[in-house]
Amino acid sequence: MSWIEDALNTLVDNIKNGAGTAISKIYTIDGLRLFGVEFSTTDMAGTIQQLTDFSKTSNLSIYTIGETINTIVVPIALSLLTLFFMISLIKRFTEIEKVSWERVLLWGCYFFLIKALIEKSYSLLTIVMNIVNGVYTSVSSRLAETAAQTSIAQAIIDTFNQMDGLGDVLVGFVLYLILAIPFIGSIVQIWAQVLLRVVKLMLCMAFSPVPISMAVEGETFRGKAISYFMYAAGVGFESIVILIGSWVYGRGLADVATNGSSPFNTIIGMLIMNALFIAVIQLSHEFSERIFGRS
Repeated sequence: MSWIEDALNTLVDNIKNGAGTAISKIYTIDGLRLFGVEFSTTDMAGTIQQLTDFSKTSNLSIYTIGETINTIVVPIALSLLTLFFMISLIKRFTEIEKVSWERVLLWGCYFFLIKALIEKSYSLLTIVMNIVNGVYTSVSSRLAETAAQTSIAQAIIDTFNQMDGLGDVLVGFVLYLILAIPFIGSIVQIWAQVLLRVVKLMLCMAFSPVPISMAVEGETFRGKAISYFMYAAGVGFESIVILIGSWVYGRGLADVATNGSSPFNTIIGMLIMNALFIAVIQLSHEFSERIFGRS
């Protein structure tokens, strides 16, 4: 009767593999493209890198919008520059005894310097981001040496193949089906938060002429302009923290896929890693504030 046992075992194995494949398709998001970025749970690390590496994100269609807004904001900023410069001159000429031709010449040079910075503000922010991205590239190359590549879909299939009987397969199928909603929700939250950083960076570059124009008025607004550039650099630095979080996420998923002792432990481990990654993304903002001193 061994052929009957073999047939039953083959049937059970097919059911396990079929159930695992069906569930893995529910947990897999592929082929989704937004702003030229391909979002995929099969290659989470690649998706995150497309959204955090400035050399790649600067080529996205969303940055075309930012550059367009910048060209609109520049004339407004130049008008503000003239206004604040006139206010500054009026304040200075109230103390006529301190006015000299040398100071007038210096104020004029300062005005044209700020004007040039406003007109080249987008390029100036691009230089700042490229400097930050140099650090990102160095960290990325070192982390790539020990990165763990794990397919969520394959981990689920392996989990079902390791189940003992049809009862476990049925329970696992129902369990994974129920937990698919919070899992996909957490994945979408990860992508949305990383994409939000891209939008913040685009807005920083688009509206950079305004704080620069105010710097001509005096120490107060000059400090605000410096704070703005520190904020923009901090937003750029967030990508490094998110990159490290992506590396931790990949290592964690690899451990879950390898050491998951039961279907329940495996899916809970995946949800924990998703929650941890979300927490790291949120931490990146606070951590950048600590380093760059922005409030």
